Amino acid sequence: MKTRHKALFTGLILLIALSFGFSICFGAGFTFKQGKVIVKEFAGVKFHTYMAGGMVSNLIETKHYLIMQDTVQNVPHNKELKQFIESLGKPLDRIIISHAHEHHWVGLEMFPGVPVYATAEVIKEIREKGDQMLQDLKKKFGEEVIPYKNVVVPQRVIKPGEETIDGVRFRYTVPDPNIFGNVLFIELLEQKVLIHHHLSYVGMHAPMPPIPPRIEMLKSLKEKNYNWIMAGHGIPLGPEFLDKSIEYYTTVLKVVGESPDAKTAKEKMMNAYPTYGGAFLLDAMLPAFYKK
Repeated sequence: MKTRHKALFTGLILLIALSFGFSICFGAGFTFKQGKVIVKEFAGVKFHTYMAGGMVSNLIETKHYLIMQDTVQNVPHNKELKQFIESLGKPLDRIIISHAHEHHWVGLEMFPGVPVYATAEVIKEIREKGDQMLQDLKKKFGEEVIPYKNVVVPQRVIKPGEETIDGVRFRYTVPDPNIFGNVLFIELLEQKVLIHHHLSYVGMHAPMPPIPPRIEMLKSLKEKNYNWIMAGHGIPLGPEFLDKSIEYYTTVLKVVGESPDAKTAKEKMMNAYPTYGGAFLLDAMLPAFYKK
């Protein structure tokens, strides 16, 4: 199962970076040159989604602190992310790493002294495989954008359950490693906000198998009446995120069922969602539906 997840997502960020693009809102009071940000506020907590080169870093702004989920990959983007954080005028209390895919943690070297949290499984994977992951990224992108020298292994363990930080209630879950991998989902309970990975994305093609259990989870999440849903790629949205994701996955199943091969399925998906980025991800993921 881990091999399958690695095969599906290795190189994901390379493909996203080549094809990802959206028209989104700028954060007030800061001029972005590398990326862009979407900002929302619920029940006294602000949520900043910084997007650059297909990568996403989600910032949670409480009364006194900032909490960051995942770094972005390339040095120019992380530099701008740091500048944006400084412009908010609050200390970065911690960084939470959602999962072990390298493009979400290699930039940790640029945030020295900030406590880094992850699940025990993610810590183990980064400790054991992190150096090879880093070297592979250097080969893909070059030293200019991936100049990092060290693998920063998270030292603080997050366990599934609830925690209160600066008066804000968090709930951590790892839904199903067999489907999503060892991926941490974060809920902010009073704010009714979900931050997730590998469930679905909006605004970009990512037909991640297996689809039926993803659709079932998306349907069940509708009962929670979320105000805002933030994913690790793509764009954040309100409750419509779930409906758009269900529609997308339903279309994938229909298209695959009607198409003789992945090439034909790709053409139909691009026609069905002409504004979506990530067309190269269709090349990477659709063949999995035709393997017997």
